[in-house]
Amino acid sequence: MKVALIPMVIGMMIYSLIKLDPRGVSVTAGLAAFTVLISILRWFFAINVRCPLCMTPFMAKPGCAKHRRARRYMGNYHIPVATGILFKGRFTCPYCNEQTAMKVRKPRD
Repeated sequence: MKVALIPMVIGMMIYSLIKLDPRGVSVTAGLAAFTVLISILRWFFAINVRCPLCMTPFMAKPGCAKHRRARRYMGNYHIPVATGILFKGRFTCPYCNEQTAMKVRKPRD
């Protein structure tokens, strides 16, 4: 989502400044603030999501080498992981290439 929002915000800001539209500038500023908020929230939650086998935070950018057969979509390794978790209930780690089923843990007493 961030990839689409940043060019859209830049384009809207240029258009609003050319047309001298104060309402457009304020809407664009709000959209830019929303983009920054989404980026901060994604970063905050991405640090805590780890592969249970290799313990690599796969939704963040740890700087590790990806597996040579790691799947990617539109140049991004996070999209196949996120769609696998949401729609199939399992994912394949892009670092260790192991498939993991998502299970809800029972709370400890």
